[in-house]
Amino acid sequence: MPVRSAPNADIDEAAGNGAHSKHVKVQLIQTFTVTDNFTRVNNTFYNFLNRYNQLMSYYADTAMGAFTIENRTDGKYNFQVGSVSNDVDAGITLRYAHVPSISNFINEPVSVYDLTDNPNTGV
Repeated sequence: MPVRSAPNADIDEAAGNGAHSKHVKVQLIQTFTVTDNFTRVNNTFYNFLNRYNQLMSYYADTAMGAFTIENRTDGKYNFQVGSVSNDVDAGITLRYAHVPSISNFINEPVSVYDLTDNPNTGV
């Protein structure tokens, strides 16, 4: 008989541990046909992240209000030389990233290996 757990059960997490985040991604792609051989493509991307992670015995980190916005504009040109088809794709990308991040390693446990001991003893 299968064992059923509650839909909100924490597996392998002690009380006080956890991670919470909100991640939003939006992308807008616009293609403009200028001529039969030339198109312009504008690609705008937005990425937003609120993240909080805490482990009671190790560390905590957060990235609250982090976002990136990127815009890429391409020019695509196709032409033929004799029987050979050619495609040229050139563009420019602009990106702004704002990533406030805090990490706390104060609660990290001491290493279980004694580096001052004889290395030939093995662990």
